[in-house]
Amino acid sequence: MFLEVAWEASILPLYDGRKSVPAETMSALDARAEFVRELCQRSAARLPFADERSVFEEFRELNKSGNLRNSLTGFIQSALCSPDEPRFTNRDIRIVGRSLFLASVIDGLPDRWGAVLRVISACLQNGVPIRPFEDTVWDRAIDVARGLVKTGYSFEAVPGDRAIAKAARKLAERGFVPTVSTGEMYLSQEDMANVTLEIQKNLDAAGQMAVFGVLFQMLRANGQYEGGVYLPARTYSLNEREPSFPLNFLLNLAVRSPAPPHAPADAAVRIQEAFLCAQQLGAVIDVEPYNMFEGLNTEPSDIEAFLRKMAIYDHLFTFRQWPPEHTSFLLREFFGAGLSNVLDEQVGWNIDPVIALYEACAEVATTDPTVVSRNDLDRAGLPRESLEAVLPHFVHSPQSVNANYISPMHASETDFIFKPLIALPDDRYVIPALPIAAYSFFEAAMKPIYERSLVDSGAVSRFVGAGTEKVIDRLLSRAGIQPSFRAARYQSTSDRGECDFVLESDTVIVFVECKSKALTRTAMAGVSGDALIDFAKGLLESQKQAVRHERLLRTGGQLRFLDNSVLPWNKRKILRLSVTLIDLGALQDRLTVFNLYDILRFATVSHEPGYKKSRQIEELNSLLHEFRTETQALEGLGESVRGQMMRTLSLSVGQLAILLEGVTDLGQFLKRMPTHVTTGSRNPLIEYFRLKKSGVVN
Repeated sequence: MFLEVAWEASILPLYDGRKSVPAETMSALDARAEFVRELCQRSAARLPFADERSVFEEFRELNKSGNLRNSLTGFIQSALCSPDEPRFTNRDIRIVGRSLFLASVIDGLPDRWGAVLRVISACLQNGVPIRPFEDTVWDRAIDVARGLVKTGYSFEAVPGDRAIAKAARKLAERGFVPTVSTGEMYLSQEDMANVTLEIQKNLDAAGQMAVFGVLFQMLRANGQYEGGVYLPARTYSLNEREPSFPLNFLLNLAVRSPAPPHAPADAAVRIQEAFLCAQQLGAVIDVEPYNMFEGLNTEPSDIEAFLRKMAIYDHLFTFRQWPPEHTSFLLREFFGAGLSNVLDEQVGWNIDPVIALYEACAEVATTDPTVVSRNDLDRAGLPRESLEAVLPHFVHSPQSVNANYISPMHASETDFIFKPLIALPDDRYVIPALPIAAYSFFEAAMKPIYERSLVDSGAVSRFVGAGTEKVIDRLLSRAGIQPSFRAARYQSTSDRGECDFVLESDTVIVFVECKSKALTRTAMAGVSGDALIDFAKGLLESQKQAVRHERLLRTGGQLRFLDNSVLPWNKRKILRLSVTLIDLGALQDRLTVFNLYDILRFATVSHEPGYKKSRQIEELNSLLHEFRTETQALEGLGESVRGQMMRTLSLSVGQLAILLEGVTDLGQFLKRMPTHVTTGSRNPLIEYFRLKKSGVVN
C-alpha cells in the first residue's frame, strides 16, 4: 500500500517500503528506458562516429555558428522543448538515464547510453516540458548527443551513483543481482535474506565480542565518539567515495552471534568479509546521501519517500542511545512522575533497583564491549531478592535476540533494543556498548507496562507525557535555566492552547513543546507512510503548536494565560524548540524541517482504498491544514516563510542533556544550536561538537 502527497493539483504515486514499486509505475518508466536503449543502439549502428572528424561531417548543416558544440547543444534544446507535453520533464530524462547507467555497471558493460542521456539532460532546463521519447525528433537528438560525447562533451554519473553502482556490481558477482527500475536498484526479498544470511555466517564465525570490538573501535578511531555516545556521521564529498558501513545493521546481526571464549584465528578475515558484504547491500538499498544537497528542492510527490529513506538510513547506520553520564538522572526523573509506583504495585519492583542495576553495569563498562559478571552485580549492594526480581526483565537469552531479523528491511522484527544485557554461560552478561545499553534500560523498564496493560492506554500516555515534561524541566533547571512558564494555558474566543515551557532572556523567547512520540520500528523498516506519520506526530504537531503561540504573541504584543500571568513580547526574537523523549533521528533535525517546511504548508496526503492507517492520515491532513493556517497567519504578520524556518529547533531528551552540560544561562545554550550554520549532518550533537572543535561555540 502506498501513499500520495499532493501540492495544489500535483499528485504522483510513491514507492512502497520494501524496495519494490507498483507494476504500473514500473511498466511506464522501464518501458521508456528500454525504448531509449533501442534508439541509442539504432543510432550507433547508423552512425558509428569513428572519430571527431566524422562528427563534424555529420552535423555540418547544423553548425551554422561555426561553434559545433554550441550548435549541437542548441539543437537539442530547441528540438526537445515543447509546451504541449507538460507531464514529461528533464526529471524523467534523468531517471531513465540513471536506470541505463546502473544497469550497465551491474552487467559489467560500458556506460554508453546513460552518458548520452546525461548530455541531453545537461542541455535542458529543469521544469521545462519535454517532447516524449516516442516523438521522432528523439532519433536525431540522440545522434547529436552521441556526437557531443565523441567530441569530449560528456558528464560522468554523479559520484554517489558511481559508488553504489560499483558496490552493486560486487554484490552481483556474489550471485545476488539487483534489478533496476525507475532509476533505483532492487533486490528480491529472497536475495536480501540470503545476503543477510551470508553476512550472519561470517559474523557467527568471528564471534560477537570480536565484532563488537571492531565496530566500536572503528567509530572511536574515526573520531565519531563524543559526549559519551557514538555519532556515526553522514560523509559528504565532491569526489567518489566508498559507501559507508551500515553499522547498526551489523550490530543487530552480531548480537545474534555466539560468544566463544576466544576469538578464532580467522576472526579478522571473517569480520572484514561481513563488513564488505554489508557495505554492498547497504549501497543497493541506496538510502545513504553522498552530498549535502539531500532534501533540497524536494517535490511534494517525494515527501513521503524522502522521510522513509531517512528512517531506513537511521536504522541501518545510526544507534539509539542515551548518554551514560545522565542515564540515572533521566530514569529517576521520568519514572518518578508516577510510573515507578505502577511498576511497584503491579510487577513487584520499581525504578530504584533498575537504576542500581544500571549503575553497577556502568561502573564495570569502561570499554565497549564489556562482560559483566554476577559477582559484579552482587558487589553493587543491590539486595539479592531485588536483583532476582529485576534481572530477567533486562537480559536477553543467548542467541534469542533478534531471532526474526532476516534482512535490513525487517527492522520491525528487532528486539535487541528492548533489553540492555545479553546472557552468557556462567552468570555473565555482555554489554555491546554502554550508551546503547543505557537507552535499553529505559525500554526494558517500560516494557512490562506496555505488555501487561498494567494501566489503560490513556493513563500510560498521560504518565509518559508527564514524565517527558518532568525530565525536560529538571534538565533545564539543573543547568540553571528556569522556565518562566510551565504548562501555561490560554483561551480566547477563537484560540486555545498550552505552552509546555517558555524560556526567556532580555533578547529571546523560546517556546518549548514536548513530545513522547518515538520513531517506530515499522518506519525504520520502510513501511509506507509510517515515517511521515511519525514525523507529523513527533515534530510537526509541536511546531504547529509553537507557531500558534508565536502568532498570538505577535498579534497582541503579549500572551495572557488563564491564571492571569502575562508573557510580554517586547520585540524579542522568538524561537520554537521541539523536544522529544525518544530520538527520532534525522526526521526531527531542523535541517529536515527546513527542507520540508514550505512544501508541507500546502500539502495533503491521500492513500489507496484499504490502507490500514487511514485514520492517522485523516489526522495528518487535519494537522497539515492547521499548520498551513498558522504559518500563513504568521506570514501575514510580516514573518517570512524563510524566517519561520530559520527559527525552528529540535532535540531529543538525550541530546538536550548533552547540550546542557556546563551551560550557565539560556544564551550559552542557544549558541550551541546556531540557526544560521549547518554541516548537513542532520544530528544536533554532531553539529555542536564540530562547531566546538572549530572554536565557534564552547
